[in-house]
Amino acid sequence: MTHGPAPEPGTGLSPGGGSPWRMTALAWAAAALLSFTGIFDHSLWTPDEPRDAEIGRAMLVGGDWVVPTLAGEPFLEKPPLYWWVMAGMYRVFGVSDGTARAVSAVAGLLTLMLLFDLMRRVTNGRAALVSVLVAGTTFGFYRHFHRAVVDPWLALFVMLGYWAFVLSAYRGQGEEARNARPWAPGVLLLYVAGGLAFLVKGLIGPATIAAPVAAAILVGRRWGYLRSWAHLPGLALCAALCALWPMMLYQRGGWDLLKVFVVDNLVYRVAPPDPEAGLYVGGHRQPLWYYLPTALLMLTPWVIALPALAWWLKGERMPAEWNRGALRFLACVLPVGVLMLSVPGTKREVYLLPLYAPLAGVVGAWLTATALPGYRRSLDHRTQGLLIGLLALAGIVLAAGLPAVDHIHAVRRLAGEAFGTTPPAVYGLALLLAVGTACLAGRGWALWRAREDRGALAAPGLAALIAIVGATALFLRADPPLNLHRLTNDLKAKKVFDAPLAGFRADEVTRGLIPFDTGHTLRDFRDPAALAAFLAANPRARLLMLERNTTHLTEEVRAKLRPVAKWPYGKRRVYCLYEFEA
Repeated sequence: MTHGPAPEPGTGLSPGGGSPWRMTALAWAAAALLSFTGIFDHSLWTPDEPRDAEIGRAMLVGGDWVVPTLAGEPFLEKPPLYWWVMAGMYRVFGVSDGTARAVSAVAGLLTLMLLFDLMRRVTNGRAALVSVLVAGTTFGFYRHFHRAVVDPWLALFVMLGYWAFVLSAYRGQGEEARNARPWAPGVLLLYVAGGLAFLVKGLIGPATIAAPVAAAILVGRRWGYLRSWAHLPGLALCAALCALWPMMLYQRGGWDLLKVFVVDNLVYRVAPPDPEAGLYVGGHRQPLWYYLPTALLMLTPWVIALPALAWWLKGERMPAEWNRGALRFLACVLPVGVLMLSVPGTKREVYLLPLYAPLAGVVGAWLTATALPGYRRSLDHRTQGLLIGLLALAGIVLAAGLPAVDHIHAVRRLAGEAFGTTPPAVYGLALLLAVGTACLAGRGWALWRAREDRGALAAPGLAALIAIVGATALFLRADPPLNLHRLTNDLKAKKVFDAPLAGFRADEVTRGLIPFDTGHTLRDFRDPAALAAFLAANPRARLLMLERNTTHLTEEVRAKLRPVAKWPYGKRRVYCLYEFEA
């Protein structure tokens, strides 16, 4: 295959990419299925979902759109754009576990379609569709876009920034393209995306966009990108968006309120102070190398393709009309982002979420290019065969690990919620789905073996089937022991809320769960003496706390507590309800 200058973004699909309308329709269907399947059939899970879902509910009920609150206290770890969206969806669809997760699913759908549009411009329509399937089935991507957490919206706006940069910077190949002026609207949109990302999660948003972009400009010597009038107004727009919420905070509570966000949740998360100093330490302290094994795990199953992918990007076997520079930029987003995120002292694997989609796009391009007729390289074909074999094995293991009774129970539960009963047609549809899955897997293997262009869909199509069918069944099976609504339902059945309910050193999960399910705020105490005084003044009060925190109570208080009920949710989360004997 030979190389030539890539078309400018927006000039249409590359030859051989399939019907544009057909590829787009399939991409929307696949993105919707991968984003929304499985979000309505299980409860909010720890550690983050009850907290984030409750903050959105409190914003809707209290009407305070400036200061997010948790259990009546300001929650200033992150700006409120995510909770603005959540409160709006609550208003339209009602407060529920499914609505809380649907906020993330919407972000997932939009992120996948941004990836599709970007890839169809730099490769072709079929590669773009394959990229959507790869991104949607990456373990880290699928896991977090099915949770009620902030990060999916961060990933959406970061992906918008990468989309804008590629469209504005990679308008050709060679030295002339490097020195060309960028597309001005794309430059403006890049800065707007950075500001919106800040409104979701603070400085990590624009930094996750800026680090790969800066590296691409410096290493690729794309100095022409800096020659645009759009940078100055773009910087002004980004600065205005970043300053919007901090200014609102300052107007509400002055420096005392703003300091909690700026110092505790920006400065201390980059450079946590010594815990012995008694200051907020940011949490989630991890070693410098933490993200390397984490990133490899979260890229499952496509991590297998990385050696062949790197060799493919280095070689010369890429369709002439594809934009190699753009693909290499997208491939470098993850390693550059990992290096950038390794600098702060606080680290969590969910912080890598915005970095998965760009690499998934490159994997989709690799799968498509190496399935073209006439392509010859044994490493690529053996890697794809290994992927299909391992995915098929994973499907078999998953099916064997989920007894038939679990599948029947899941179908009955979902059908009962939808129809009030279980019509016989539901079982027929379930059987049809199983047969269709087997047929599609077999057809995918045959296409790949024939080295046809459509064979690129074999591995990602099989992965999508496993994700949609298997992961949903796993969600249903895993939910009963994790369902925190069992606790709140029992509390309501025992009429605990008819009297004052106190908590002691309750974590964010507990302080979010109680008001989300019951509408009552848990009165939490951090000081054992203050709790003792409250219980003495309110002899009818009950105390709900995690069993592990009883060691922090005074001997006098422990002696007067009488156990009423216990709810175990694992070794570290055992809830105990006590009465106080005056």
